[in-house]
Amino acid sequence: MDGATEAGGGNSYIGVVIRDSYIGALSLVLPSCFPTETIEAYALLHGVLFASEMQIDQAFFESDALSIILSLSSRVAGNDFSHILEDIRVASSTFSHCSFHHLKRDGNRAAHTLAKEAKSSGQSKIWKGILPPCILNILRDDLM
Repeated sequence: MDGATEAGGGNSYIGVVIRDSYIGALSLVLPSCFPTETIEAYALLHGVLFASEMQIDQAFFESDALSIILSLSSRVAGNDFSHILEDIRVASSTFSHCSFHHLKRDGNRAAHTLAKEAKSSGQSKIWKGILPPCILNILRDDLM
């Protein structure tokens, strides 16, 4: 998952990729400009909800937003996005196994590309059973 915002206001954008045995992706336009940490938390929430919708039983979620991953595991309250973190915890409780991990920005290129796709097209899109053409080369490079 990855999130992005427009400089100077406007919309926020989310990209999510599901790999391995279930294939799917989404790019979302959110009609509001959120702070960086908030949009990253929303990206994670949408990733969890999408995986649940795809009926995935065991999930390994990755994000380049270290502060979100740390806040999620520490259960610290009082930040601007703690309500989103609680939604993530509730939504992720449906999986038989679920874990959240930080990865470096370089490892999150496919999701970032999908967030940029939402920004350039101005449209939300969902792919189920296939991957969008804009990330095929990135995923192929990651496997090599």
